[in-house]
Amino acid sequence: MRVSNTGDEYVRSLKEIYESYFEDLYSYAKAITNSTDLAKDAVSEVFFDLIKTRRDLTYIRDIKSYLFKSVKNGCIKLVSRDPIHFETLFEESEYQLIEEINPEEIIMGKELEDFLHNAIEKLPPQSQLTFKLVRIENLSYEEAAKELGISTNTIRNHLVAATKTLRESLYNQYSNESVMRVVSKLGAVILGFSSFLNFI
Repeated sequence: MRVSNTGDEYVRSLKEIYESYFEDLYSYAKAITNSTDLAKDAVSEVFFDLIKTRRDLTYIRDIKSYLFKSVKNGCIKLVSRDPIHFETLFEESEYQLIEEINPEEIIMGKELEDFLHNAIEKLPPQSQLTFKLVRIENLSYEEAAKELGISTNTIRNHLVAATKTLRESLYNQYSNESVMRVVSKLGAVILGFSSFLNFI
């Protein structure tokens, strides 16, 4: 995307870039900070700084890589303002983890999360409700059975059917290698859907 460096065109170009990349940058920032608020602040500050300084972006060959690097630095700066949070989150091992986080894998993780949520919503009503109660809300079979007024065996059957459908949908959409690479590298904390991926 070409960035104009003159007057209102500069701001207009930045707005287009912001709208194009915000979701990806936000997901990346959230993976680093583990905080919704800090992630939003980190992305916003990068663009506020660009508007304030009017930095010449016409010589930047890869604006996407530049933005991801800026957001990463912004995340570290924001977290460092809170000494307790900084000490807890940014031990030496955590710095290494941040360096290993691949923005493209974060984006793929978000796509996987959206895909699975949509797949769950397409399940038959009873299977969908059973899956949500047991796998997402962590109710026991007995609690879910009482909630729905059905037997534990019926709960089990719905879960088997739902899990089979979700597994087939997942691996029809993505290769086994791609899915497992992202899940194993980013983990349950970074990818919110991993809590129920374990059952698929």
